[in-house]
Parts: sequence; C-alpha cells; structure tokens
Amino acid sequence: MLYEREAAADVTVVSAATPVIVLGPRMLAEATPLAEIRAILARAVELTRPAHVVFAGLPIADATRLIASAVRLFGPPALREATSALVADPDVQRGHDEMVRAGLSVKVRARSSSCSPACPQPRSMSGANLAACERSARSRRLAARRRSGDESPRSPPRA
Repeated sequence: MLYEREAAADVTVVSAATPVIVLGPRMLAEATPLAEIRAILARAVELTRPAHVVFAGLPIADATRLIASAVRLFGPPALREATSALVADPDVQRGHDEMVRAGLSVKVRARSSSCSPACPQPRSMSGANLAACERSARSRRLAARRRSGDESPRSPPRA
C-alpha cells in the first residue's frame, strides 16, 4: 500500500499485515529528480519484503522486544536469561511472548524449539538485523540509481 503524508520523512515503511509505504512531500514534488525518486522507492520496496519488514517497519524498542520474545521462546537457557535485562515489565513480556508463539505455525514452533544455535546477545541482534535490512535496501537503491543512469556518488536522504 502507498500513502502520502504532508509532514513526513521522504519515505517511511510501516510494518502492518500489508506493508505500507508513506511518501513525504519531497517525493511528490516536481523538483525532485526522477532517478532519486526511483532509488528511494526501490529502497522502501526492498524494506517491505517479508524478511525485512518486521525489523524495518518497527521502532527499535518493538524490534528488540520481538527478538527478546523469540529468544525467550526458542533460545538456549543462557540466552533466555540474558533477555531478562531487556524486559521492563515481565507480565507484558510474557503476554508478548504468547502473541509471538500464537503467530507461528506448529511446524515452525517445533522446528524452532529443536534448534538453538549459539547467537549474539539479543540487544545486539536487533541492531544487527536492522543493519542487515538497511544494507540490503541500500544495495537495491544503488542498483535502481545505476539502471536509471545516475552514477553520482551522492546518496539520497535516508527514510
């Protein structure tokens, strides 16, 4: 879905059942170069992919809570205890954990419970996931700029 908002960043991705891209006023202005619009939209579309939208469309606190829930549900005991530092209210976190569990199919829950690889601390995981999403989106944006013939090194403002 695509929306327009007068007081917004150039592009904002919203995590929803159907991912939403919100365009700011500069994206609709005739003065904005077409190559730049394509590049920024390519980045936004990349961030709406299922692998990225969960982290790209959420504020950092919500993304961290989501990762904490996944670790509390399926991670090894050492990581489960490490997530307690991220939990402000244990009752709210337990409720969130149950929402995450309910949103997964039985097959995915069983597979996730059986494998618990060693992974970094949850606090750094949310930052790492967001960084990976941004890198992927940035490469998509650069590819769109090259296809449109704009080889300049400058990059458009971030969303």
